[in-house]
Amino acid sequence: DLDWLNASGGATFSFNVSNYDLQNNAGSRDEVGFFLVGNGGVVGNVADFAQANVLYLRVMDFGGFSADPANTHTFGAQLYLKLNAPNAGFYDPADGAGNAGTKIAEFYNLPVITGAWGMTLDGSAATIFGPGGSASGTLADVGGTLNTSFNNNGRLFIGVNNNGAAAGGTITFDSVQAIPEPSTILSMICGLGLVAGRFLVSRRREKLV
Repeated sequence: DLDWLNASGGATFSFNVSNYDLQNNAGSRDEVGFFLVGNGGVVGNVADFAQANVLYLRVMDFGGFSADPANTHTFGAQLYLKLNAPNAGFYDPADGAGNAGTKIAEFYNLPVITGAWGMTLDGSAATIFGPGGSASGTLADVGGTLNTSFNNNGRLFIGVNNNGAAAGGTITFDSVQAIPEPSTILSMICGLGLVAGRFLVSRRREKLV
């Protein structure tokens, strides 16, 4: 149960990247991050697409993308939200067809990916952060449904996406945290030592398992 809406002072969700072994390869375009799925029933392998309410913290190597046309390694983060939109992408419609989300906050041009990344949610206020950067925004209340979209439960998914690049290499997460876990005011600390291989993700940034 990762509902933050009723937590006094909000809640912070974060993960730490301890190793990124493609740091020396130009423009690898790897993506790591997590979904928080609100009030979901049976959550399958395409939870980000199939479920109606999704928050996605996307951390990416933007080398070669518009944020870094020089094709070098620079990293950044984006926060997207979709509400009451099952079977739809969570990206902003301006980012491509078939999407039903809203971009809430973003920052770019960090030199490293290793370190702590996360988001602090307090009602409709959201702040995302990374090793040396941060940005804030307001969660879009689409149709007045924000307060009823994550109020019963939230389920956390973490994974990686190679965005069509050749397989090989790893990204290592050494912790995932939700502090406080709002319904019990306890910390969930998963000492995962997780090496997330590229096989975890497929389907065009729309599947994290």
